[in-house]
Amino acid sequence: MPGDLDLRHVISPAVRDLIELANLGDFDRTREQINRLRGCTRPINLVGHTTTRDHTTGETIRSYSTSDEPTGRLLTTCGNRRASRCPTCSRLYAADTYHLIRAGLSGGKNVPETIRTHPRVFLTLTAPSFGPVHNRPTATDGKPQPCRCGTRHPDSAPELGTPLSPKTYDYTGAVLWNAHASALWARFTLNLRRTLAANFGITQKDMNAALRISFAKVAEYQQRGLVHFHAVIRFDGPDGHTSPPAGLGQRRPPPPRDQARAEADHPDRCLRHRGGSGNRLGQEVQGGRDHRARRRGTH
Repeated sequence: MPGDLDLRHVISPAVRDLIELANLGDFDRTREQINRLRGCTRPINLVGHTTTRDHTTGETIRSYSTSDEPTGRLLTTCGNRRASRCPTCSRLYAADTYHLIRAGLSGGKNVPETIRTHPRVFLTLTAPSFGPVHNRPTATDGKPQPCRCGTRHPDSAPELGTPLSPKTYDYTGAVLWNAHASALWARFTLNLRRTLAANFGITQKDMNAALRISFAKVAEYQQRGLVHFHAVIRFDGPDGHTSPPAGLGQRRPPPPRDQARAEADHPDRCLRHRGGSGNRLGQEVQGGRDHRARRRGTH
């Protein structure tokens, strides 16, 4: 930066920083870094150095240090998946995820189109009820109906999802559900494999050697503030996406969607939480009864 650059008259710190940045000796390199961010709102500033050497001769093939950058730092995208943190990176992640899941269902991206013949299930798992909440129920024709409180709430009503009776609502259970939702999902995937093996009449080890189960799930908050899951479950042969599942054992298992329903409907598939206050020294956390499984088409 030129030594005679006087920025005392610039009140805004942001504008002052921009002027200093534009007057760096190698602004083109700085602009290149900014362009590579592609609008990331929370870039990460990396500081350090790296050296690549030939492991046989010890010769330095490449070396890099952020001290050689005009700002002494290397900017890289944050890669955050949450739109509230970085809209740009979250959109990029969403687009990548779409193409990844589409390829896993229809082929493409080095996945053969024969993947369409593999059994797939679209599954939705929701939380149990911890008490009635304000909502916007609809009739079979799609017309909105009154809430249990007697009011027809508009879409923007702030009370939607809040308890009808805060005094009786199970807040502890709701908090525990959200805290253990990921563990419950892991338990579901484990028990699904166990239940499949039992229906095939074989051991889990033999089933794992003959059948591979792949999951793609999304967790999101319902309006009542509870986590629920949408998942695509695909059943492959032992070689993964390159081979379809073959017949196993002598016992015919139920269709994949019925198997997923059966596993989600087990009341004993729960986690036990120890601790708490008052007389609530232990609780069981398990999924709700509202679950839907739909066989995926091949289109």
